Amino acid sequence: MFNQLKCTHPGFGVAMPVKLTQKLYLMIYAKIFATLRFDFYQALSKHAKEAGIPVEKVDKDKFVDIWRTFWENFEGIRTEIFNLLMGTDDSPAKWSQQEAKRIMQQAYVTFARPTEDELKLK
Repeated sequence: MFNQLKCTHPGFGVAMPVKLTQKLYLMIYAKIFATLRFDFYQALSKHAKEAGIPVEKVDKDKFVDIWRTFWENFEGIRTEIFNLLMGTDDSPAKWSQQEAKRIMQQAYVTFARPTEDELKLK
């Protein structure tokens, strides 16, 4: 499995979907975090408005509580965005949360390791 200190075979047992490229992988995560930021800011703004304070004055504990509620839904958001981007206009993908998580982890291992050209530069 390891050849000259690099992982040559992640060993996931199931091939990654061909459609999932490095560019699409990065786009999926960009959209996940954009969604989290947007929803979080809306909730933070709502709390600030109800408390009659500017958003910048929300105390740290409340900030963390609000963020935690969105972070707990990370898996669901990842699955929803993964399915939207992996499907087509006519046929949305229907991966389960567990499948989407496995594929995205496999993509991370695959795309995070250095390419052959990058290894030659060292």
